[in-house]
Amino acid sequence: MKNSLEHMPPALFASVMGLCGLSMAWERAHKILGFSSAINAGIAYLATFIWILLVILYCIKLIKFPRAVLKDLNHPVKLNFIAAIPIGALLLAASWLPINEKIAAIFWAFGVPVYIVFALLTLDKWIFRSQFQITQLNATWFIPIVGSVIVPLAGAKIAPIGDINHLFFSVGITFWLILFCIVLYRLFFHDPLPAKLAPTLFILVAPPAVGFSSYIRLGGELNAFSQLLYFDALFIALLLSLQIVRFIKTPFALSAWGYSFPLAALTAATFVMSEICADESQKIYANFGLFLLGVITLIIAFLFIRTLAWIFSGKVFVAE
Repeated sequence: MKNSLEHMPPALFASVMGLCGLSMAWERAHKILGFSSAINAGIAYLATFIWILLVILYCIKLIKFPRAVLKDLNHPVKLNFIAAIPIGALLLAASWLPINEKIAAIFWAFGVPVYIVFALLTLDKWIFRSQFQITQLNATWFIPIVGSVIVPLAGAKIAPIGDINHLFFSVGITFWLILFCIVLYRLFFHDPLPAKLAPTLFILVAPPAVGFSSYIRLGGELNAFSQLLYFDALFIALLLSLQIVRFIKTPFALSAWGYSFPLAALTAATFVMSEICADESQKIYANFGLFLLGVITLIIAFLFIRTLAWIFSGKVFVAE
């Protein structure tokens, strides 16, 4: 098939989310275990370069092939990955925060208003103009709405008004509970997900994992609510890990980036648990976080190499 920017898949933006999550996990490892800060900074630079490149390419696609972008906006999966554009900016803000607060503030100031637009338009489409069926529902639907729990990761320090962070956190947690129930209903009572979408099940880990880290950033403590968030993320990750053979056998697709950010978010949350625990469990969480860090670093390295191989072999910018 002929390669064309017309067929640029929005799922590529998930790579930025994964790299940002990895950068934040390594930053926590630097803070708790003393690893070099150059690692998380280098990953943040790479994520920034990729995000800027992808945004430029997608803007060109919008100008040259507006009908193709319109089709993306009406697609039950691609629509959600377009929301990864502002989500990526918000994650870049969190990644840059320990490196350069001014740069972090720029990404955050861009990400918040653009994200609001995407979130409201997506909800409008779901509620008032929905053309989707229950069988089209999948975990990527968390990205446009539940992604708001990411805002406080950087906003807790740089937001001009503190209530902004509580607003986004509240919206994210509320819609996480709603969509979580709907997604489970779809998985329980309807046909299994298509094989290429199987990795997106890991997105179920992200909302409670990020929610936990955001809650702590907002001044929350280790209590029943924060533990509910962390252990829910951990339980879902353990449940999915039992299907590791199934996931390994799943043919590679760009949706495999669905593994990346959720597991990186769980890794960062585990290091946060180590940081706020005051008893002997502190070391246990630090060691568990180190194990997860090794796993997610290998996974993202594999995904990055395979994606580059796909791009150079002409398998990405083609019609599905």
